[in-house]
Parts: sequence; C-alpha cells; structure tokens
Amino acid sequence: MQTYPTGYAQSHRMAEHIFRDILPRRGMAVREEQIALCHEILDTLYNKEISLCEAGVGIGKTLAYLVACVLWQMNRPDRLKLPVVISTSSVVLQDAIINDYLPNLSAILLEEGIIQAPLTAVIRKGKERFVCDARLIERESQISTTRNRQRNSLRMAEQLLDMDHLPELSRFDRSRICVPQSCPRNCVLQEDCRYQQYLRDSMKPDIQICNHNYLLADAAHRQQDRPLLLRSYQALVVDEAHKLPDAARQMYTESLSEREMQELCTLLRQAHYSHIAQNLRTAFRTLVLACQHSRTWKEKTVCSPFGLTPFRSKALADCIAQLQFAGCRADMPRYLRNRLGEAESTLRLFLLEVPTRILYIETDMQGQLTCCAASNRVPQLLRSALWNTGEPAILTSGTLAAAGNFDHTEQLLGLAAYKPLRHFSADSPFNYKKNVCYTSHSAARNARITGSLQMKLFGLSMPAAAMRWCCSRPIARWQR
Repeated sequence: MQTYPTGYAQSHRMAEHIFRDILPRRGMAVREEQIALCHEILDTLYNKEISLCEAGVGIGKTLAYLVACVLWQMNRPDRLKLPVVISTSSVVLQDAIINDYLPNLSAILLEEGIIQAPLTAVIRKGKERFVCDARLIERESQISTTRNRQRNSLRMAEQLLDMDHLPELSRFDRSRICVPQSCPRNCVLQEDCRYQQYLRDSMKPDIQICNHNYLLADAAHRQQDRPLLLRSYQALVVDEAHKLPDAARQMYTESLSEREMQELCTLLRQAHYSHIAQNLRTAFRTLVLACQHSRTWKEKTVCSPFGLTPFRSKALADCIAQLQFAGCRADMPRYLRNRLGEAESTLRLFLLEVPTRILYIETDMQGQLTCCAASNRVPQLLRSALWNTGEPAILTSGTLAAAGNFDHTEQLLGLAAYKPLRHFSADSPFNYKKNVCYTSHSAARNARITGSLQMKLFGLSMPAAAMRWCCSRPIARWQR
C-alpha cells in the first residue's frame, strides 16, 4: 500500500479548490494547464525531487508555483518550516511577484480562511543596489545648489532604499552612494541605517526572491563556509530558468579589465603607496599593449581568443611580480591586499593557461580591454552548487524544451545524469498565428551563430534539428 507524506492529499485537494472555485469567483479563468502545473510542483516538493517545467505563454506559471509553495509550506510540520527561494532573471518579474501576485493571493487566501496570516516576502539583492545613508549625506554636501536635477535625484534616494527604483540617478552617483563592500564599525548612523534594518527584516519572511546571480553567489558562500546571503531555505523555484546557464557562465568567469587596473593603481596612490602604484601602472600598460589587436568592427564589443606569446608571458610575469610584492607588505590595508590578490590570481590563469578555463580578450567600443577566464565546467559547477543539496527544485520557463525534449537544457544545467528528474510540458494557449513576429532570416542566422559559440563555451553539442527549431521559434508580442 502506497503511503503519502503528511498533507500531500490535502494540498492537492486545496489546489483544485483554489483554481476551480475560488479564483474563478474573482474573474479568473480556469486553465487546465495551470492546474496540472501546480499539481506537478506539489509532487516535486513533497517527493524532494527536481522538475523541469516547460510552461508556455499564458498558462499562468507564476501563480501556479506560488500557490503550490504556499500550500506545501502550510502543511509542513512547524519544526521543518523554512523559507522558499524564488530566483528570477528580471527585476520586472521580481517586482510583479512582490507587488502584485503575492499581495493579491494573500488577500484572497485570507478572505477564504485558507491561511491565518498574510504571506510575507522580501527581495534579496547585492548591497551595491542599496543606498548607504552616510554616503548619501556626504554626496549631497558635494553637489552644487545649481544642479537641481541631480539634487532632486539624491533627495528621492532619501525615501527609496532600492536604487533600482531610482531611474534618473546617474551611474556615477550610484557608485558614490551605494552600500560599501564593508561597512565601517564606527558609523554614526549604524543604529538608524535603513540598509541594516532591511537586513534584519529580510530574515523573517516566508519567501525570499532574488536573481540568478545572487542565488549562485549564495551557493558559492555555502560551499566555502562563508556567511550566507540567503537565509537557509527548504525549496527552490527557478523562474526564467533558460537564463540560468548564462548567469552561471558570468558568475564563473574571472576577469580583470583595464579600468580595474587603473582603479587599483589609483587606490594604491591614495593610500600613499605612490612608488608601488607607479611601477604597477607601468606593468599594466605593458600588458595592455601586449594584448591589443587590430579591430575590424568599431561599433561593438569584440572577443578574441587569448594566445600566450613571449611578449605576453613577460608582461604577465611582471604584473604578477608587482602584485605579489605589493600584497606582501605588512602595512598594506586588508581591502587593498584582497584586491591585489584577486588580480594576481586572475592573471595567473592566463600565464599558466589553465586547461579548465577558456581564455579570451574582450575589447569594448572605447578600445578598453578586459582579460576574461571563463570556466568550461559550468554544468558540473551548477550541479555541485545547486542540485546536490537534497532540497526540491522547480525550474520553469517557456523555452526549456527543444525539438520536443529537454536533453539540451539538461546538459546546460548540469542535470543530464541527475536521477530522478521530472519533466512537465504544457503548450501555450496563446494564438501565435494572429499575434506573432517571426524572426527574419538574418536574425535566425545570428541566433545560430550565437548558439554555436555557446556550445563551444559549455563544451556541449546540440542536434541540428533542435538548433533550427530554437532559432526559428516565433517571438510572441504580448504584454503580461
């Protein structure tokens, strides 16, 4: 006789009641695909498995996984209750979840007596996206009274902690007023700091929302036994999961740009290490000269493979020696020693030509160089960081399946050999024939080129039929 976890049957019955009775009474249509997706997510959560859920446009996958997570948490034993993490790619979706979906769902479930307290959630972001009150006061004192527009933008920052909601704030002002990497212990505003209050409040909610980069950064902290960025969680929902591999590639790429080299020298000079700064600046200039190449396209960023020549080898060795000499000084401040160490370790990847790295030089439209070392083990890194934790995970998107199967997505996400792995697929009820814009021949060709480059980067292969299907799939003109 098969046994089910506590609350399993109750959660499924309640899901049917919510989608077939409660929500339709408030003007929402009954969508069979949405109900099936909710049941699939509940099964995944209760069985502690991983599920790839292909949910097309118009199914309502956001509401489906929110209802499933709420019902699962509600029927869990109190001693096992921990937050659920929802990871997305876009700020727009994060804002929609916390300002639209969750408040409306919470009000409905409260009114129906399904939950006894409002649903709580918080958006977790990197500290560079938040306003530091002390730095804001300092920056406001530096602005001339004639710059009314700039002063108005800074005044808005006094009311809004999240700088993503300050569109008129310049990039320079953002860098000047954001929360620093390490807050000074003697800060006079520490007791009334809005950011510190945000950190305290973020430990309470039942749902934590973040982007893919923040999720991967938290996973790296957990692997290295460093302070956690996210509160310990019991389940993971990855929305817009098709963008997770790109976020992982970016996360697992070490880089050192020409601007960062100049900034490091400036910091050394400001810390009264002028002689070291001058020697390091000379070494960096030689390295940039050694890595320069002729540009055939002036209007876009160009990437070229890195090859180790005698000139580049000598320039890299000189830079590493200067960085090592500066970092070994006993009187060097810790923040500078860390920056020097990071630059040194990145350049060593190029000098040693580490086989697990794909080395290339990126040149932007202004001619500025960036030395990039991307990992060619992204799928394996994703598996060890996210999927081997033993916690259930739901990965959903409208573009996970290619040519009718999930093989390519499984390879990119490091799930090719993961067992057991669930699959769910529901076609979109959206009318593509009437509301669609087909990609042009040139756009499809560019997509194929981009896809082939991605295959090389991830060390994967993709069936030709699947590649043609991905590149010719129509793009829907719709607005959520």
